[in-house]
Amino acid sequence: MTPLLIPAAGSGKRMGSDRNKLLLPLLDQPILQWTIEAAIASKSLSSITIIGQPWDYEAFCQIKAQILVRSPEAKLTWVEGGATRQISVANGLRSLDQSQIKVLIHDGARCLATPELFERCARQLAKNLGLIAAIPVKDTI
Repeated sequence: MTPLLIPAAGSGKRMGSDRNKLLLPLLDQPILQWTIEAAIASKSLSSITIIGQPWDYEAFCQIKAQILVRSPEAKLTWVEGGATRQISVANGLRSLDQSQIKVLIHDGARCLATPELFERCARQLAKNLGLIAAIPVKDTI
């Protein structure tokens, strides 16, 4: 089983938002919730750690409460992020059990990830030193 880190410590300023873009609604639930629910549906993940800013903690707790109603077995934790994505990811890595040498990291803003994608990534990570989930670039670009 593989742990998953979701860096979610952004502010939304680059897109002109007054709050974290992962907390904006998409079809009646926060973008972050879509990503978490896809991850929970994957059976290859041991835990999901959200890395965020303190001012978003209450919103995370609300998302977690909604998720736990449907998926009470979900292992969701919160870690405080830093001033940069690199610092946030480092905080997330430090929060893991030191015996876990492989971890998946997913940008929560890419909320169309599927449980199958998480499954494939976890399988490949078990066989490789690292990976990036991507699709080939089209010649038409």
